[in-house]
This record gives sequence, structure tokens and C-alpha cells, in this order.
Amino acid sequence: MIQAHGGYASTPNSIGGGSGGAILLHGVSVMFGGIVDAGGGDGMTGAGGGGGGRVAIQAMINPDTSTISVRGGQGGNGGYAGVGVISFARPVLAPTNLDCGSIPVGSGVTVSMIIQNTGDAGSFINGQFPAASAPFARVGTGIFSGLKQNAYTACPYTFHPTAIGPFSQNLMFLSNAGPVSVTISGTGVSVCRADFNADGLFDGQDIPAFVTGLLNGTCP
Repeated sequence: MIQAHGGYASTPNSIGGGSGGAILLHGVSVMFGGIVDAGGGDGMTGAGGGGGGRVAIQAMINPDTSTISVRGGQGGNGGYAGVGVISFARPVLAPTNLDCGSIPVGSGVTVSMIIQNTGDAGSFINGQFPAASAPFARVGTGIFSGLKQNAYTACPYTFHPTAIGPFSQNLMFLSNAGPVSVTISGTGVSVCRADFNADGLFDGQDIPAFVTGLLNGTCP
């Protein structure tokens, strides 16, 4: 049993029963094998019952809630206080595939992977950005928590190509929003064709890098 039941009135004509508390249950899958009780406490003669509490569920599928109680407590004169709330919110993790672009062999770049919670109101996501293997690498632990509806967060990744050609990896997020895949990609290019001064042109100002590439054998 999971219980956040309101307390019962202790003596007649005293204060009423206590209100039910709040219970949060979250995970990829939530299943109930017993009772979840957030009901209000009963009052005694001359005192009302406590209001029902709240049970909030976050999971990929809305579970059977027949064993959850958020009833209002019974007053000493027979009436019942208001019923509480059972709510369900489905978190949805929406990553953006990461393209590191064309990077000269022997150099590197750092770009950020962005994710968003596009799930229901009241949902939040706890999880971790996936690790990547060379020539890619995640910067830091990538752990995040409490990502609310419509909120964004990001994690930097590096790309250091060691050869000419395309590189790509399929990575997997693990979180309470379930497994979600994302692709990280990039291309290693010859230093002889790189725009080293980032002016949008491969011109005379890039010649020193061209000569260096010829001398060290990195040009095809």
C-alpha cells in the first residue's frame, strides 16, 4: 500500500478530518498491485471530513486506476467532503538529430544536441543524453531532470574526424519517457579544401593550410 491518507478527527466537536496528501508515481510503465490511498480523514460529531488528496501519474500508458482512492472523508453528520483528483500525464522526449557538418581531418568542432518535452501538461522528464564513441564524444555526464512540458535542454558533443568521409551513429536516450533514438553525424574533409578563415571562400588566404596539408600527407 502507498498511503497519504488524511488523519481522522480525534474527539467530537473538534476540528474535522485531515485532507488527503499528494502522491506522485512516475516511470516508463506504472502498474498497481495494491492500494494507493490519498483519501481524506473522517470527522466526528460536529466536524466535517477532510477533502480527498491528489495522485499524479506519469507514464507512457495510462494504467488501471481502480485501486486508487482519493475519496473525501465522511463528516460526523453523514456528509462527505469533496473528492480529490487522479491525474495522468504522458511525457514525450523529442530530440533533434545532430549534424556536426564538414570538419577538416585533424581538427574538431563542438555542437549541442537539443531535446524538448512535448508531452502533456504537468509532465516532466528525467534522463541522460546518450554517450557516443569516437570520433564523437559527449561532453559531461549529460544527466538532466525535471524537464517540464515545452521546455528545452541541451548537451554539447564533440566531433574530431580522423579520416576523410562520413561518420554517423545511432544513439539511444533512456528516460522515464521511454527509449528514444537520435542520430549524430559529421563528415571529415581534406584540409586542402577547407575554408580555414571562415570567410565562405577557399581562396589565397587559405593557401598556408593547403601547403601544410600537402607536406604532411593529409591531402588525397
